[in-house]
Parts: sequence; structure tokens; C-alpha cells
Amino acid sequence: MNGLYQFLWSASFYIAFIGLFFISMRWLMNKLNCQQTLIYQLWFIFPLGLLLLLVFQLTNIQMTDVSQFDFLVMPTIQVSAQNVSNIVSLSELTIISWIIIASLLIIRLVYQYLTFKQALKLDVDIISKNVHESNFVTSPMAFGMIKPCVYLPKKYTYEIDKQQQLLLIEHELIHCKRYDPMLRMLYKILTITFWFHPVIYIINRMLKHDQETSVDQLVLMNPKNKSQKLEYSKLLFQVSQNIKRQVPGKIPEIYCSSNSMLKERIMLIKNNKSSNNNLKNKLISFVLITSAITATVVTTTSLANTSESSSEERLVIPQPPKVSHDHVNPPTPPKPVKAPMVHKSIETETDVKIVPIVRVAPNYPRKAADNHITGYVTMDIDIALNGLVEDVRVVESVPTGVFDIEAVRSVQKYKFAPISQPVTIQQKVQFELD
Repeated sequence: MNGLYQFLWSASFYIAFIGLFFISMRWLMNKLNCQQTLIYQLWFIFPLGLLLLLVFQLTNIQMTDVSQFDFLVMPTIQVSAQNVSNIVSLSELTIISWIIIASLLIIRLVYQYLTFKQALKLDVDIISKNVHESNFVTSPMAFGMIKPCVYLPKKYTYEIDKQQQLLLIEHELIHCKRYDPMLRMLYKILTITFWFHPVIYIINRMLKHDQETSVDQLVLMNPKNKSQKLEYSKLLFQVSQNIKRQVPGKIPEIYCSSNSMLKERIMLIKNNKSSNNNLKNKLISFVLITSAITATVVTTTSLANTSESSSEERLVIPQPPKVSHDHVNPPTPPKPVKAPMVHKSIETETDVKIVPIVRVAPNYPRKAADNHITGYVTMDIDIALNGLVEDVRVVESVPTGVFDIEAVRSVQKYKFAPISQPVTIQQKVQFELD
């Protein structure tokens, strides 16, 4: 649970910093009249940073070079009363609240998606492979996660002429080819995951806007449609006028609709802003998008390293001192220590190298801290072949039973490099008051 708390904390900083940075980049690219299709690329980069942060959180293990050391007894850990365990910590209470709210929102989203999908199947006519007609929808839309399709209202057959229908179908087919409904659903899930973060709602709205404007641009970049900008704008306005009712269970995050943000899109087409396609704008866009990628990677790496160092105490093994070889012979490395085996093995006589990767300091029991009690716990730790702790046994504890639970709980989180055969090592944890 502590690892989840650390990820949410790091991801919140990522969303705040990179989110505001991307919003600024988007504003700058719009001011410089960059192509909407290039501006849209920003929103592919943003979730990749969160994924990278999660991967770093799970796999960023800092291993220390211990090639000259083989040891059996781990160094003693000294724990002060600064880490006092509570029955339910603030971080645990925060995570529980987050899980409850996020779970309810996810259940609601899944219900709405399945309800909408089922309703489409009840009344649909197939026009072509990816184009359907339905009385359930009130505006043209692209819907579907794996195989998105275009859905048109049946009334459009007699309310809109053939040329306008082709423009609408072309618009929605571009959504399908780019898998825009899937990206929109991904951002909806991100919004649910970080429901407490205001920046993610702003980003989600901008994504929907940039999806539609970039598709509008692609439609008008088609040579056969270049002379139809005015007709296309009128068509968007006409679509908005035909929408008179809301469909139950229909939310804009589960589909891409032609009626989204019509005012801004019509103004963009009117100002001819979307047609900028010169080399200068492409070069500016390339520089800005490269800067966005660089900022994402640097911020993600920095946050991952920060959370790693704050959540887990890393074991640092000192290197042998550097000695001048002018007049002094180099020091002889210590002889390997044979680790005792948990089970009999053919390789019993083989030296087993124990390389600690993660060492987690235990909490100081609150009752012991309040009563000014100090002591220590010595434990035998059985290490499996994969480097995980298999069993922990208390050998000695002073005072008896006071610190055992916290000491064993922390040692169970230890991680070691994979070994050739199971071994047992000994660890002493010292509890002291400041």
C-alpha cells in the first residue's frame, strides 16, 4: 500500500508539472499557427510519461557493486523513534478513500459503456463494413474500443444530402482509423484514477477539442474537400441544430462525436488557421514536441528516483579504500564466507554470494516509544532462489516480544539478487530512542 501511495504522490506531481507544461506548449503552438494534427501529438506523449513512471516505480532497483564481498551476517539496523507505527496511518486512510471513490467511478463507467454498446445493437442497419445507422444515436459518432465503427442517425438519410453525409462519414472514419475512441477512453480512466487532481480534467477537455479540430483539418486537407470549408462549417452547425435530446447512459468519453465543441471548430475553420502547413511551422512544431518529450522523460526519471529513495532505505556497502600503489601493496580482498544451506544440495561446498538489493527499516512501535523502551531483535532469514525472503524466525529479542512484529514485518520486504541455492542469513535490528 505504501508503494501505491508513493506512485500516486509522484504521479500527482507529474500531472501538475508536465500537465501545465503541455498546456503552455499547446497554447504556444496555437499562437504560432501550428498544425492541429501536430498539436494533437502532445496528448499521446502525456500518458506515456505516467506509464514510464509506473515502470520505474516497479523496476528501478539500485544495485550496489559488491563483487569483492561475500558475507553471511547483515549489518545491524538502528531504528529511531521517528518512525512510529500507527494503527491506521494517514497514507493508508488516503489510499482507502482513493480506492473506494475510484472503484465506484470505474463501475459507473463500465456500466455506461456496456449499456450504450447493448443499446446500439438493438436498432442498427449496416450501410457498409464500418458504417452503421441507428435510431439510438442523435449525432454522427465513432464508437468502439478494438474495432471502432461509424454510427449515423437514421434521420440523416433524408435530412442531409449525400455530399454532406460523405463529409460526416469521412470525419468519423478518421477517428476510427486513429483509434481516437480508445485514446479518449484511456484519458477517461486517467481522470477517474486521478479524480482528485484538477489539472487532469483540463487536459481531458483539451484532448477532446484537439481530436476534433485535427480531424477537421485532415478532412479539409483532402484535395476533393478543399473548396468546401464554408459548406463543412455549415454542416457542423446543422448537426448541432439536429440534436434535441440526450440518450440515457451516453457520455462523451466513450465515443467521438461530430457535435463536440462546434463553436471553436467553426471559428478555427473560418480563420483558416488549420491550413498552415509550411516548413517553418513544421520545424517549430518538431522543436516544441521534442522539448515536450525531453521534459517528460527528465521529470519522470527524477520523480521515480525521488520516490525510490524516500520509500525504501537502500543498503550501501562501502567500497575498499583507494590506496596509492607507489610504496604500498594493494589490500588483499577478504576471503569468501560460506553461507549455511537451508536444504541439502549437491552444491553444498560452493560459495553463495548474498547481494542485498532492498532493505526496509521497520517502524518504531508507538507503545514502546511512549514508554521509552529500547532494545533489539535478531532474526534468521531464509532466502529463496529468486532472492525473496521465504521465512523469518526470531532468534533473540530484548525485551521479549516488544519489537518482534515490526522487525519481522520489515525483514519480510527485503529483496536480494537471485542465488544459486537457498541460504539462511542473520539480521539484527536495533531499536533506539533519539
